Amino acid sequence: MEPKIKSLKCVKCGKEYNPDKNTLGCKEDNGYFGYLEVQYDYEKITEFPLENEKGMARYMPLLPIINISHSLNENKTPLFELKRFGKRFSSTIWVKDETKSITGCFKDRESFVLVNKAIEFGHSSLIIVSSGNAALSLSAYATPAGIKCTCFVPTNTLKEKKELIEFFGGSTSTLGENYEDCYHKVVELDCTGWNCSSGLNPYAAEGDKTIAFEIFEELGVPDKIIVPCGNGTNLAGIYKGFKELKILGKTGKIPQMIGVQIKGQAPIAEAIKQGKLKCTITNLKKSIAESIVAMESYSSPKAVMAIKESGGIVVEVDDNEVSEALKELINEESFLIEPSSASVFAALKKIPDKGENIVCVATGTGLKMLEEIYKMLRE
Repeated sequence: MEPKIKSLKCVKCGKEYNPDKNTLGCKEDNGYFGYLEVQYDYEKITEFPLENEKGMARYMPLLPIINISHSLNENKTPLFELKRFGKRFSSTIWVKDETKSITGCFKDRESFVLVNKAIEFGHSSLIIVSSGNAALSLSAYATPAGIKCTCFVPTNTLKEKKELIEFFGGSTSTLGENYEDCYHKVVELDCTGWNCSSGLNPYAAEGDKTIAFEIFEELGVPDKIIVPCGNGTNLAGIYKGFKELKILGKTGKIPQMIGVQIKGQAPIAEAIKQGKLKCTITNLKKSIAESIVAMESYSSPKAVMAIKESGGIVVEVDDNEVSEALKELINEESFLIEPSSASVFAALKKIPDKGENIVCVATGTGLKMLEEIYKMLRE
């Protein structure tokens, strides 16, 4: 199957680039933020999804890879209604459960695309900046494909996640105290390997948008989709998926995209308030939702545009609200997710209840941080 990629287009200046093996960022930018977005020749797509295929293969016409060279037998993740937890709302609350993915996190969708694209480009070495989940996922995909994976993690990365990264064949290196320290140093040092960090690599979001395709096939277009945001790549990808479904004439509706960040540590929310595409937050504080604590959200340009174009908002929640939501989910639904994912359920309580279909994206399992969750629940 031939790729239908037309170009890599900057969402800010509109400049287009050929999708070659070395192009990741717009030359008009400073090289840190993900401005480039994959564009397809949509007029050539005559069938979508591919009815006779399963898993990620169903969406090949809108994936940036020629063939599936490497797979871990992916299947669609569950979509189900939260009936007990949802009783407090007039809206119907659905969960897109990414905890059932290969490594228990939505990042597997990104890794699937990134590793297959790396094989296509001929890359033998990958690098990634991650607080844990993305590095673990990329290691799990790259190692069986015979590709070296070097993971740059901050010093505050959970011990359990570091051990799992190495268990799955990735090597870890610490370059800074927080995510942003690592990210800037990796870009500035021009480390050897294809940079798969989701805030920079435009192909990562192409995996995330398959969440939209799966939701559409089961539910149609919901009224709202709520997504926890660190870099904001997942939210931007999901929005792009629905936008492409609209381009193909599958639907005339786009869901309202709602991002969730930690109060006072919400660069996407601040960027929207200031009318910018990106913003930097100072004086970060420790949070139980460590995966979405951000000084700079590196996919902010695309996330901001997705939120604005869909008529969405960013909801800010604090640790107490996240903790309470997680306790309710465990007690009422026996649903164990990481605190960063629980943020979306805390955000639900701050959104006007209009009797709609609302999908909450549970991005990661709580099984990788049981000790931290146990301490939190005991407090």
